Amino acid sequence: MEAKTTDPAPKVWMRPEEAAEYLGIGRTRMYVLLGAEQGIPSVRIGRTRHIRRADLDGYMERRFEEARSDYTE
Repeated sequence: MEAKTTDPAPKVWMRPEEAAEYLGIGRTRMYVLLGAEQGIPSVRIGRTRHIRRADLDGYMERRFEEARSDYTE
């Protein structure tokens, strides 16, 4: 019998480096987005920032909607 392999559950919280990779951007750009007023929210735990996957997805959805509205005006 062949063993079934399952993908691990997606991470809920990510470090900036992981979040940058998830979005396909560089680490420096990720830190810019974390510091921006309308950017991506994060929480600091010790010396490390942590970002929720849902906030990354929400940020990308907002950017997509902004871009789409630019084309429909």
